[in-house]
Amino acid sequence: MRASEAAVSTVTDVVHRLSADCARGLSESQVSERRQLHGYNEFEIKEEDPLWRKYLNQVRWRACMSHHETNSIDFTLIRFNGPWVD
Repeated sequence: MRASEAAVSTVTDVVHRLSADCARGLSESQVSERRQLHGYNEFEIKEEDPLWRKYLNQVRWRACMSHHETNSIDFTLIRFNGPWVD
């Protein structure tokens, strides 16, 4: 059973489909059999970016947003107040 199927099914349906028992769990032989068939219940974990790269990305994002904010303010001032005159 795929996770997407289990997510939209009731608990009773999932337990029945997996031939499990909520009160007693799985026997040792059932566990061994399922491990041989499906493998261990492990996730593949994606390697994360190093801390310095995360920091650099935040700095870049903030600089970009600051630039956009400044342009928005300039546009608003020029639009409603006319061109800047000294």
